[in-house]
Amino acid sequence: MMTGVLGNYLAGVPFTVSRRNGQMKVSGATEGPLLYLKLPAGSYQIAVEINGAWQTRRIQVSASGPATKVRFVAKSE
Repeated sequence: MMTGVLGNYLAGVPFTVSRRNGQMKVSGATEGPLLYLKLPAGSYQIAVEINGAWQTRRIQVSASGPATKVRFVAKSE
């Protein structure tokens, strides 16, 4: 989920998803505040650009189990 400092939803947020070895898997811009991706099991880095600043999160995706949820919040408006 992508939100502003005050909790407002953001869309059109540029993002990249890479393997930990740096191999780019997917990139684009969000259509809304939520981004759903089906990724093979493994370790990934998700990066988003909000208000000109890049933020990253590392996630571990398993072959089964619950979805991985990540939230990005703007550092400033």
